[in-house]
Amino acid sequence: MPPVTFSPEKLAELLNMLSDQKAELAAIKASMVEANKAKMAKPAPVAVAGTASGEASGRSQKTDKALANQLATIKAFKAKGFGVVQPHIDVLTFNKWVALGFRPVEGSKSLKINNLRLFQKSQVRPITAAEKKANAKQQAAAVARHEGKATASGKPGNVTQLNPQ
Repeated sequence: MPPVTFSPEKLAELLNMLSDQKAELAAIKASMVEANKAKMAKPAPVAVAGTASGEASGRSQKTDKALANQLATIKAFKAKGFGVVQPHIDVLTFNKWVALGFRPVEGSKSLKINNLRLFQKSQVRPITAAEKKANAKQQAAAVARHEGKATASGKPGNVTQLNPQ
């Protein structure tokens, strides 16, 4: 075995250097996190193909398909007499409206644009407290059935284990 050439002083020096590097990396990470938070705080400008900002970057920030979907949405809703609409703001799918606390008015029809069924703001109404309560109860019953537990009626769920242990 070769003799040990590492002294306690050298070891202490190495540990101090490592702790200094660790602190420096933590400071760099914190500054990067703050810079990313600042970037995320302000929305990115939407560049439409053919505009100056889209040409300056060499490409648009939205895909051609997304732009085509937005234009088709605007055109379809305008043709049905809804006036000026803004996709992703006042034209959303059923599930997006429900997530925002709204529900399409009974009897209103969605417009199918490509593979999406869309509703406009004038076609929805707020979800009532009674509906929220009923939905929560229905979801709890569905989870219980899925997990194989007894439901509120006392009946067991319809899930059968393949490998009971």
